[in-house]
Amino acid sequence: SVTNARRGLTARLEIDHRGRPIEVEVISGTGSGSIDRSLVASLFRWRAAGDKINALADEGTFKITIHISFSR
Repeated sequence: SVTNARRGLTARLEIDHRGRPIEVEVISGTGSGSIDRSLVASLFRWRAAGDKINALADEGTFKITIHISFSR
């Protein structure tokens, strides 16, 4: 349950030229391994779009850092 998360998750994603995450690195976890694994799986399904993606070469990538927080 998300209510078991003591804190949010911070992750660094490497995004390819199609807008797909090709690497997800957890920088700071929630304190729950099962929640972290679920969030990482969700991040791999996430897609980016926009000018930065459109400007990438075929093998180009860029990295972003994302923080997911929970409120009670």
